[in-house]
Amino acid sequence: MEQYTLIETKPDEPIYGEIFLTFSGEATIDHALDTRLYAQSLLGFHKSFEKINKTLLNLDLSIEIVGESEGSFIAKIKYAGKVGTVVLGLWASSVGLADHYGVDIDSIASAPFVFLKEAIESIKDSKGNNAELERLINTSNLPDNINKKLLNLLHNKDLRIAFDDFTLILETHGIDELGISSNGMQTTITKNERPYFKAQPEDTQEVETIEDTISIVSISKTDTWKFRGTKIAREFSAEIMDKNFLETIRLHPASKIFKMNFSASIIKTSVTKANKRKPDPPTYTISNFHEIPLQESIALLQEQAS
Repeated sequence: MEQYTLIETKPDEPIYGEIFLTFSGEATIDHALDTRLYAQSLLGFHKSFEKINKTLLNLDLSIEIVGESEGSFIAKIKYAGKVGTVVLGLWASSVGLADHYGVDIDSIASAPFVFLKEAIESIKDSKGNNAELERLINTSNLPDNINKKLLNLLHNKDLRIAFDDFTLILETHGIDELGISSNGMQTTITKNERPYFKAQPEDTQEVETIEDTISIVSISKTDTWKFRGTKIAREFSAEIMDKNFLETIRLHPASKIFKMNFSASIIKTSVTKANKRKPDPPTYTISNFHEIPLQESIALLQEQAS
């Protein structure tokens, strides 16, 4: 590999290249594809290619489609960077990317495709499993700071949505494989590998603890009552985890219960199911109830009103 200590002797040339997206299968025999799926796939490619290179190479790209080859369905993509080969080469060398991927000054313009290929193959090798993805990247030979950046990138929701859009076309009957190639390098995504690229390949759960001042809006024979908070400024149903509090509060008449205010710990749990982009409605549990005396409640309400 050519050493970057000599890179400044090279003329600075524009970063540019071509990538070919090949859609294969019986659905392409007549050189025709559904326009919405094709447009969504191209936009997904654009967003993922753009984000990968901005994150890993700090490279802004202009990306254009040139057209399809006659007699098949091959989209020709042109890309161009806003910095030259010398600037990109020096930067890639300084962070250890150039040596790891075997690019030198003569091939640095292919780096944008190299990192797209790396991202795609990392997802394929991990079969879309986040734990396996972390293991693969953390055991690579890349510097730790680059490992972290790559891992954060592959967990990035916007990138995963872009890959989801890019590969959705593989769910079409008759589209079996999506090929991505550039300058003698190539990778593919098959119909069987499509699930790995879905925006939400696994169930994920987010848990948030909220310390809030609440009032009771509706009581029930069950452990789930309705509340209103100051931070959660709307009615919400929550399971009362403090059973001693539940037994005690039920001794009071409803007219008194609805006038009481409490400080409490609220656990908000949001679950996003596999293959869904938006989380299900959150669930709540409440514990650590402490009644706020009437005068203190009045002062608190006045403070909130002001």
